[in-house]
Amino acid sequence: MSDHRSITEAVIRQFERQWKMMQEAIENCPDEEWYKGCTHFMVPARLAFHAIQAADFHLSVAPARYDWGRFGFDWEECEPTALPSRVDTLAFLDEVRAKIASKLDELEDRDLAGPDTPTGYFPTMADHLVYVLRHTQYHLGQLDAELHRRGLPSPQWQ
Repeated sequence: MSDHRSITEAVIRQFERQWKMMQEAIENCPDEEWYKGCTHFMVPARLAFHAIQAADFHLSVAPARYDWGRFGFDWEECEPTALPSRVDTLAFLDEVRAKIASKLDELEDRDLAGPDTPTGYFPTMADHLVYVLRHTQYHLGQLDAELHRRGLPSPQWQ
């Protein structure tokens, strides 16, 4: 590990652990439970898709041009069955995981202290990355609560 990447490498490890937990949570939810929820929002398919899509948006090269309509639905308003299947959600997770890993591989520690160039909303790139980790983990916690409520196994802590 380079002295110029020790913090960046820690961020990379945390993203990878988060994605492993998300993958396991999705895998632990059987197809017959994937589109069910106690509320419109607390549907495993919706929680997982939103967390993954938000990470994709936040860490995309050009958030202002992000294609929110790529999948043909509004994740907040659509019926649960319009959301991607578990298999398709896992494929989307793999895609986003690889994109973000590639982006993080290009960074050095000094970049984390620099300005948040993708959005300009956060004061530094580190703020933005931590936000994405927190946001994803928040929805992963909701997904885990839904698994627990249904008597299904939680993802193993990473």
